[in-house]
Amino acid sequence: MSSSFDKSKYSHIKKIILLSGKRKCGKDYLGEKLAEKLHAVLLHLSEPLKLEYARLNQINGEQLLTSSSYKENYRKDMIKWGEDKRHEDSSIFCRLAIEQKDEICLTNPIWIVCDIRRYTDIEFFQKYFSNQLLLVRIEASTDTRNKRGWIFTSDIDDSESECQLIFCRLAIEQKDEICLTNPIWIVCDIRRYTDIEFFQKYFSNQLLLVRIEASIDTRKKRGWIFTSDIDDSESECQLDENVDWSFIFSNNDTDNFNEQINNLIKIINS
Repeated sequence: MSSSFDKSKYSHIKKIILLSGKRKCGKDYLGEKLAEKLHAVLLHLSEPLKLEYARLNQINGEQLLTSSSYKENYRKDMIKWGEDKRHEDSSIFCRLAIEQKDEICLTNPIWIVCDIRRYTDIEFFQKYFSNQLLLVRIEASTDTRNKRGWIFTSDIDDSESECQLIFCRLAIEQKDEICLTNPIWIVCDIRRYTDIEFFQKYFSNQLLLVRIEASIDTRKKRGWIFTSDIDDSESECQLDENVDWSFIFSNNDTDNFNEQINNLIKIINS
């Protein structure tokens, strides 16, 4: 499938509303009500994902599109498959969601996208429709979501698909009083490209990217033991390549720690 997108077909667009929120917060309900009142096109990025996943695995795609318990049997594996596809092509499901309803999209000036979950989803629409974009966050308490049938599920509700849009922002908000007065922030645990992208988006001129490296022997002496599905996971490995680091700090026992930290401080203060 081509990764190109022909924006010129959609010059009639007046507004694209992107809805974001956690499971059982009411994204679909709000999207349906807005679409009804605005006579808008309702798009789901998960729809092409689910239909293609169903086709490849020979299961019922229409059932995956419902809120039934059927899709819960496949959710974890479906999320993993979707992440793999996005790593190959970050905007694939944004384009497919539009293409699958292209006949309606070509004539309707208002689109509502019900399930924005990642920075790359937002970036796709910002790239092509920045002047028409409206970003809406839907929030509901844990109690409310529980009443609607939500049950916390590990590897789903704490996964990138549910949480990517909030952790950088929450880290700042939790120390907001200090952040409002201190001119230097140090973020100790950047693990993904999207973490970097968040700070590049808002603080590109102030950003310094520091990579800390230590040999396997050094890490073992500090108690590290390789654990499958953790040390070979995305959270540990994604930034191992394709990052233009401002400073690489070599932190083995034989390295000159004081010399390196002094050099780093000079760069910070420059």
